[in-house]
Amino acid sequence: MDTKLTLNYRILIIGIPLLIVSFIGLLVNSELYVSHLTIPATLDLILTTPLIYFLLIRKKKIPKITVISVFILSLILASYIIPAEDQNILIIVKTYALPMVELGVASYVLWKARQIYMAFHSLNSDKPDFYDIIFQVTSKILPTPINGLLATEIAVIYYSIFNWSKKLHYANNEYSYHRKSGIFSVLYALMGLATVELMAVHMLISKYSHLWAWIATALTLYSLLQIFALIKSMSRRPIILNHDNNTLQLRYGFFSQTNFAIDQIKEIQLSRKSISEDDKETIPLSPLGKLDSHNMVFYLYNKHTLFGFYGRKKQFLNITVYADDHEQLFNDIMKSIN
Repeated sequence: MDTKLTLNYRILIIGIPLLIVSFIGLLVNSELYVSHLTIPATLDLILTTPLIYFLLIRKKKIPKITVISVFILSLILASYIIPAEDQNILIIVKTYALPMVELGVASYVLWKARQIYMAFHSLNSDKPDFYDIIFQVTSKILPTPINGLLATEIAVIYYSIFNWSKKLHYANNEYSYHRKSGIFSVLYALMGLATVELMAVHMLISKYSHLWAWIATALTLYSLLQIFALIKSMSRRPIILNHDNNTLQLRYGFFSQTNFAIDQIKEIQLSRKSISEDDKETIPLSPLGKLDSHNMVFYLYNKHTLFGFYGRKKQFLNITVYADDHEQLFNDIMKSIN
């Protein structure tokens, strides 16, 4: 069975589903469209398109779960293509089918993550990082930015609810950044303020709408869960200086991370000086902006990518970092360079 993908076949895999979507879009916006075409048009978008994609890839080395990605993208496109007054089927699918699909994808990701974890653990004595594995799995089976969204949601639940083991000791090549910065006090204060205001905001909004009051309350509670997950992940995801491949892995919980080769470092400054707002090439590792501090600035030769919350990406040439023992980190990096 030929599983190789030629250029022409790749064009077919992408082109045929796009042709179906384009045809339905043109039909809906033409004078030929009438209300009784709504059902077949909707089904073609959300069922026929993923089915055709599956038939095209079923004998190829493309993960079959990518059909889910096509289904979700088709559902999103259908929400824009089908007129709002004719979206009854879409509403039913979003209400009942989509949550089941999301649960199935999350279960599959966790299953694959466990497989990778066990394989890594059997070959390496070091314990693999949970978020790295989840992000690796979702990146393979889902398109950007859906992979980042799902990886973040799983990480929030994992760190806030399931992971209670403490990282008491760090290896010689691991560096903490939460013990001396005072950021935990800031985050706990934010959680306290949000908790105090939660009831007042709920009561205020409920005077106008009970539905929106509960929506606001749910969003606030989830935000609290995210902050709590960040606090727990920070102690479990230290900065790592990898001597095996001479790379520096910078982390800020699971909210942001990047890595680059040591030979990419042009200069390191031990400085707490604020970066000018006009400096567009220097960004903080911390996603908390002015609420946080730094004591190191890394100047690089080439631009790199910072992976942020929900899969967001940002290019940078220089980056500010806080490390509890920044002088030790500086000395260890200089030894690796020399």
